[in-house]
Parts: sequence; structure tokens; C-alpha cells
Amino acid sequence: MPQIFHGVDQEHTSVGNVAFVGGGGAAAANAATLTITDSAFSSNAATLGAGVVAVNAASLTINGSSVVSKNNASQDGGGVCVLGDAVLQLSPSTQIVNNVAGGRGGGVSLGNGNFAVGDVLTAAGRDNTAKLGDSRVAVTVRRLALVSSPFVHGYVSRGATSDSGDDSSLQAQLFVSGHCDLPCEGVSVRAMLEGSAFLGVNSSGSRGSVSLHLKVTRPPGVYSIIFSLTDDPAGIAPATLQLEVRSCTQGEVTPRPDACEVCSAGSFSLSPSNASCDVCPEGASCPGGALILAQPGYWHSAPRSLQMHRCPNPHACRGNTLTSLAEQCVATASAACNAHATGSSYSSKQCSRGYQGNLCGVCADGFGSLKPFTCTACSQPSVTIGLYAAAAVVLLAFMMLLCHLNMTGSASVAGQAGAYMLIVVGINIQLPEALALPVTALSWLWAAAAAPESLGIECAFPESEIPLPLRKVVFYLCMPLAMLAALLCVQGVIIMGVSRPPCCYWECVVVFETVVLVAIRVFGWTLGPFYQGLAVNVVVALILIVLLVVRPYAHQRTGRVALHGMGCLLLTSYAVLSFVRCGGAAAGREYVLALGVATVVINLVFVCSVVWQLLRYLAGLRCGQAHIPEQLTLEV
Repeated sequence: MPQIFHGVDQEHTSVGNVAFVGGGGAAAANAATLTITDSAFSSNAATLGAGVVAVNAASLTINGSSVVSKNNASQDGGGVCVLGDAVLQLSPSTQIVNNVAGGRGGGVSLGNGNFAVGDVLTAAGRDNTAKLGDSRVAVTVRRLALVSSPFVHGYVSRGATSDSGDDSSLQAQLFVSGHCDLPCEGVSVRAMLEGSAFLGVNSSGSRGSVSLHLKVTRPPGVYSIIFSLTDDPAGIAPATLQLEVRSCTQGEVTPRPDACEVCSAGSFSLSPSNASCDVCPEGASCPGGALILAQPGYWHSAPRSLQMHRCPNPHACRGNTLTSLAEQCVATASAACNAHATGSSYSSKQCSRGYQGNLCGVCADGFGSLKPFTCTACSQPSVTIGLYAAAAVVLLAFMMLLCHLNMTGSASVAGQAGAYMLIVVGINIQLPEALALPVTALSWLWAAAAAPESLGIECAFPESEIPLPLRKVVFYLCMPLAMLAALLCVQGVIIMGVSRPPCCYWECVVVFETVVLVAIRVFGWTLGPFYQGLAVNVVVALILIVLLVVRPYAHQRTGRVALHGMGCLLLTSYAVLSFVRCGGAAAGREYVLALGVATVVINLVFVCSVVWQLLRYLAGLRCGQAHIPEQLTLEV
């Protein structure tokens, strides 16, 4: 076996040589065997393998502490180059460092797999450079593989002006490798759509990976993307990716056959075939895509409905759960947002705490209704039942007082005025906070015999298995039947004792007035708070005029008290009406406080005067007076 350069000294060193083709320091060709032991090859130059080159079927062995350094190849293999079927063997102590290649393989360039990977990487592992890549070890490219999925489903093609995000960019990852599956750096890979339309090109990195971000604009269908080497003399098999371009979905429109655009904020789309997005309907908020959300004060029956319904109680429709969810959604994720905006929870997410159901008009569990479409938290069931019991006792005592005062009928007038005041207060007008408590207290003072429904029957038996609507029907049907017999006995006496002989029909007039006011309260909410309150004021004013003209009561003092009471009621009603916001204009704070205080004071003065006269009357009874003057009416 021939040996050269045994021992590193001036006699066994190859320095400063130049070869026009390969092997600036040493070369082995054909079937030659070249063994290098403890030698140095430095500062040599060649086209291929500036230090040492082995070609054809040659065998190259570098043993001992040999050093191949500072060699410069204009193409591949700055230190060592092996081509053809040549074999390379390196000892672990060999150093191939500080070499330069104008092409690939600054340390070693290998054209086959006849080498030990570990020994080669150890020997040429540092301080080599190559212009085109693989500064340590370069191997001939043998394989191009697709690392990412070879099938892409549901790709969407966006337009040129789309700001929808990365879903319009197709990402592909590939790996370029050579002999012994070593990575190949600096290898250029291109992507072609259906083998003809150029999509992009990029080069492999130091680990052999290639990353391509492709923009594909095509109508819905299945397409093939072919990845191949730009310079491929060896005919490396290309990699293929199957791409499925989907059709446009809800929340998108089709401005062109080959693009889908997501609707931006303020618009929506439920018809993907449309060329443009629809304008957000009145009363709705459209964050983008297919989402249509109700604004505060409105109610939405279903995620795909275009109808926005104004809530009878705007404060009940202010749930922010659905709105907060929509604010977290981006246009490209509209489908995921819609999944949260469907189902039985959609309605409840629009309602404020304590409300549920259509138009948020039903009280949730643990809440009761004090007036139409207004819910408040329930107290303990024992407290509610106690209040019902106390109300029954008070009602019985009041009926006994009615019988005692039947000659003047003042109780009938009081009951009439009390019912009217409840109707006025029952209108959904948001009073100033400073006046809400006094006016509510006045309404209860005017209506000492208020209907039990104000206590909220749903709070009395919250654990009952009987449905709430059935409980209310049974309760409201049984209560009138229980009191009917007593009221019939009392009513005949009241009619004959209170009214003048020609005005015995007056009770029918009172019933008609009550029916009209109740109808306004129950059905007038569709007109809005302002017009509902205005209608009540007109009816109360007509009642006052009829009292002035007809004078139906048998006793002047009773009629006078009735007139004064109805006048206070009319004044209070008009004062409450002036607090309603109309056309964007609202009463000033000073006006609200001044008028509110004046109204409360007038009502209190009237109540105090009636109470004073009632106390005088009771004191007269206590002293045993034989004749009682005309009895007075307590009307609040």
C-alpha cells in the first residue's frame, strides 16, 4: 500500500500548490489508494478539492493527526473533495479547518455515501466556509421531501386588498437531503401550480429545511402544487401537495370568482354568493363576519335573524356577555364565534341580571315582578309569605272600615284614587334617583289596599313544582272569588249611600274609568313611556272635569275631597311625565329637583290634611258623639 507524507515536517508538507482542476495538495484517481498519516495540507488552491481530491474508484485514507487547513477551492470542497465511487476514511484526530469553497462544502464535499458520517463531521466540524452553503460537509442532493401535510383542506383565497390575516397564505415546509440523509444547504426549491404557474422559490437553510409562503388565487376546487429543484441535473423526484380551495362561507362575500372577502366591522353577510357585504340593520351591532348582535335596549331572537326588537324595558336588555364575546373575535374566526352565539343560551346572554326569555320580559329564578317587565330580587320566601298574610289582615280590616263608613262612601273614593296612583307609578318611566323612593312611597300610601301582585307571587313559593304561569292564574282567580261575596254586600250600600239619587250610575262610571286606565297601563307600553304617560294624564284630566260637572257625591265635603285628591294625582302624573327624555332632550337637574320636591310636598300636605280630619273624626267617635258630620275621604 503506497504511503506519502509520513510525519509532519518540511519534507512531508504540501503547501502553496495550485491545481487547475482538483487536488491542489494531493489527488487520487481511478483505482489508486492514497494514505495520508500525520501530514499537513495548507494554503493550496484548486477548482475542486483544494487540499486533497479523490475521484473515480480511488481510496483515500487520512490517519493520525493530519491537518488540512487554509485551502481554497473555487467551486466545491475547500479541504477535501470525493467524487464518483471513491472511498473516504478519516481518523477522529484528523483536523479539516479554516478552508474556503466558492461553491458548497467548505470542509469536505462528498459525491457518494462511501464515508463514515461521524468521523467526517468530527474532522470538518468547525471554521470552514462555503459561499453556497454547507460550510462543514456538502453531499450531493438525493431527496426532496415535503415535511408539512401533503393535503391541505379548506384553504380560502383572499383578494389583493384583504387584511384577513395568515389564512390567505399557504405555508409549505420541505427538507432537502443527500447521502446518509445529511441536510443540504443552499439548494434552491421552486413551487409551481399544476406544473405551469410559478408560485415562489426559496433556498434550504443549514439544516436542509425550506420554508415557502405561497399566495394561491384560484376558484374553489382541488389543485396540485409541484415542488422541484431549480438546478436538478440528477433528476431528483419532485414533491407534490394537494390543495383544496373551499367556497365562501357565511360572513364572507365573493367579489371575484377566485376570492372570498370577510365582512369588516359595521357590516355582515349571510349570503356568501353576494358580491358585497350588507349594512348592519338598525338596533344591531355588527363586529364583522356573520355576527349580528343586538344593541343595548334591543332583543334579537336568533343569530341569523335580521329583525331587532325594542325591549319594553330597555334596562332589561343590557346583557354584555354576548358583546364581550364578539369583541374577542376576529373576522377570520367568525365561524368559531358563531358557535358560541347559538343555542338556548343566546337569549339569556342578551338580558341583564334577573331577566330572561323573549324580549327579556320574564323574571329569572330568584327574581320577582313588581310591575310589568320590571324584576327585582326576591326576599326570603318566609318574608314574602308573611307580607301576604299581613296584607290579608289589613285588607280584612279595611273591608270592615268600609262597612262602618258606608254612609259617606269615602272608602270607595279612596280605593278609586289609590288604584289610579298605582297605574301612574306602574308606567316604565325612569325617575331621578332622588325622587324614586318618595314617589314609590307615595304610591303605596295612596293605595293602602294595593293588589297582592305587587308582592310578586313567584317569590312566595320559589320551590313549587307547579309552573309559575299556572301558579299566578290560580292565585289571581282564587283571590277575587274569595272576596267577591263581601264586596257585593258592601258595594250596594256604597252606591246608595255615596251618590246622589240621580247619580246611582256613578259606580259604573268609576269602573269604566278604571278599565281605561288599566288598559293604558297593560297595553300602552308599545307607545313608549312618554305617550303612555300622556294618555294617562289625559284620562285623569277628563275624570277631574267630569267630577266638576256632574258632582255625583251626596255630601259636598266628600266631593270636595275627591276633587282635591284627583287634582293632586293629575299634578303628580304631569310632573312624572316631564322627567321623560323626549327626542334626545332631558330635563335639567335643577328643574327635576325643584319640581320633584314641590310635587312631593303638595302630596304630603294633602295627605296630612286628610289624616288630620280622619283623626278628628275618630276622636269624635271615641267621645260618643251622636251625630257624625259628613265623613271624609282619604285619597292619596
